[in-house]
Amino acid sequence: MRTVLVILDGLADEAAPGGRTPLHAAATPHMDRLAAAGTIGRFLPIPPGMRAGSEVGVPSCLGLDPDPAAGRATLEALGRGLELPAGTTAVRCTAVHLTGAFGAPGTVVRAVADPRATFDAIAALGSAPADGVRLAADPDGRHLCLLDGPAGPETAPPHDLVGLPIALGGTPLRADFWADLARRLPGDLALWPWGGPVRRAVSAPTGASPFGAVVTAVDVVRGIARRHGLETPHVAGATGRPDTDLAAKARAALAALAHHRRVAVHVEAADMAAHALDPAAKSAFIARVDRELVGALAAGPDDLRVLVTGDHGTSSRTGRHLDGPVPFVAGPVAALRRSGQGRKWHEAAVADGPVYGPVAWRGLLLGAAVPCWTVPC
Repeated sequence: MRTVLVILDGLADEAAPGGRTPLHAAATPHMDRLAAAGTIGRFLPIPPGMRAGSEVGVPSCLGLDPDPAAGRATLEALGRGLELPAGTTAVRCTAVHLTGAFGAPGTVVRAVADPRATFDAIAALGSAPADGVRLAADPDGRHLCLLDGPAGPETAPPHDLVGLPIALGGTPLRADFWADLARRLPGDLALWPWGGPVRRAVSAPTGASPFGAVVTAVDVVRGIARRHGLETPHVAGATGRPDTDLAAKARAALAALAHHRRVAVHVEAADMAAHALDPAAKSAFIARVDRELVGALAAGPDDLRVLVTGDHGTSSRTGRHLDGPVPFVAGPVAALRRSGQGRKWHEAAVADGPVYGPVAWRGLLLGAAVPCWTVPC
């Protein structure tokens, strides 16, 4: 039996006042047919006590033990192919709009900035905006800063700070540098640093994933895969944005099955829509994934099994990540070749079922019949 796992970033959500989540509202006939022919349930990708994010949830989806101490930015640098010399710390820096001066008492994070609209301003800071600092600006807003020196204190992701005083996010390493950058940026724009390692020495990865390849256009996911020795095929047209070529990702996953029994496909834009507080866009993208990616897997081999889940939830009401269980569905490829309505799959449909923890989830990935009677198991 071969397996393709589709990881929808930020899949789970909170119900709107009308009672439906973006997944519930989306037209997902292929996932619904998988649900009718296979297994549905809940999976806990974020272990208790860990911050919800892809750097934790994606390894869990891949059957690995998350190591958040590695630092999201370190993984992104690895995924982007950036060299991190000894004594260098990588941090993500996201453009935000502030109500006052960076670091001033009472300054609030008004919003996360539009990455396309602010890229030129960030790039104008240059690749070396200060001594001992390298800035790698990114058109999609995933900017990286490489700082000489040891890791600093952990700071909160910017989407968790919207509407709150910036001081609640922690005190970043070299706070005076970030305040100076804010003065050099136009208007109320600033860069907020986060995603650095939480300890200086990062342990080598432990354990092996049952997967052989990960199809993704997102640096942090590519970095996770490379850290664990998994293949990361390049896919033309895969962007990590809503305009990504989902059909090309499906073809790449099926091609990778010629060399690997298990392949994962990561798609990002549902999470982006939720951060933008746009549940309709999130629902529309989920429907596209069903139609253009999951549906296209019907061309796979007859022994193919298709799984769909999320690496965490993201609230379309608040823009913040959710650390609770996410829905999953697993079924045979034959279900994708049938017509008919299927069984509607969404958060409420699995709410009364047990929660799969790491042991049961890995068993499911391996095709074992793992009983799951405890919560989590």
